[in-house]
Amino acid sequence: MIKFIKSVLNDNLSHNNLKKLRDLSYDISYSPSSYSQLAERLVLILGCQRSGNTLTYLMLNAHPSIHGVDESDVDYIFPAPSSLRAQKVDQKSLFALKFPAQTAKMEYILKNLAESKIIWPSRNPYAVVSSMLRWQQKEGNWIKVYGADELWQHSFIFPEILDLDIKSLDEVSLGAYIWKYKELTLNWCKQNNLSVYDFQYEQLLDDPSKIMAEIVEFIGLEWDESVLNHESQYSSDKRYPGGTDGSKAIDKSRKKPKLALSDQDFETVANICSEEMKPYGYQVP
Repeated sequence: MIKFIKSVLNDNLSHNNLKKLRDLSYDISYSPSSYSQLAERLVLILGCQRSGNTLTYLMLNAHPSIHGVDESDVDYIFPAPSSLRAQKVDQKSLFALKFPAQTAKMEYILKNLAESKIIWPSRNPYAVVSSMLRWQQKEGNWIKVYGADELWQHSFIFPEILDLDIKSLDEVSLGAYIWKYKELTLNWCKQNNLSVYDFQYEQLLDDPSKIMAEIVEFIGLEWDESVLNHESQYSSDKRYPGGTDGSKAIDKSRKKPKLALSDQDFETVANICSEEMKPYGYQVP
């Protein structure tokens, strides 16, 4: 929607007016009153792309009291309440919506979905940026195709992003800024008292029983062992965003991925992300 607005108006609107137009488009597309009736049943899996969102989704969706909606199921458009109700899910069930591309809409979520639960995985930015670079789309890697718009949309929460010359950023810098502002969005959620459970992707790989038990308790469900055996519930015929095969068990080797980054790339990521990396103990050169 925003990309369409920008192209039609040739960037002639002020940033504040674009924000108002964006918010209006949300209100037209999604009835806040309808959403408020569903908020307590929504579990939103957010965070930065390439950070374990899909694995988290697959594991949660294996729980018998959860009905999952992956972004690819609805063409990457946040589902309207009517579309969720149309799925005729048991009223006792929760909806788990995996939408890492929706983190720029946190103000709208705060306004209309404050009762929902948010699950937020974080991953070492070196691994995230490297994975973004390897994640190929038809037009090129993910950063090249979607990175600039992903970062720009977060300027509605963090106006200082507009001080960056986004179009001139190299791909490594762009990926690093996306990771940085996703982390700052997580902090924004906490500061605004949204209900968030955040964890490190590396922790999920190390001790899935502990992390998933905490997540299941956080969202108010009884424990079910199926979340630890998610692979038995998915077909190898389907691939999720990023090429994830749901029928494969957790691969702990992904904790230390082969990084497609040069020494200069490592330095670039560290220079941009160092402050946000420190709380996690991620190494800063």
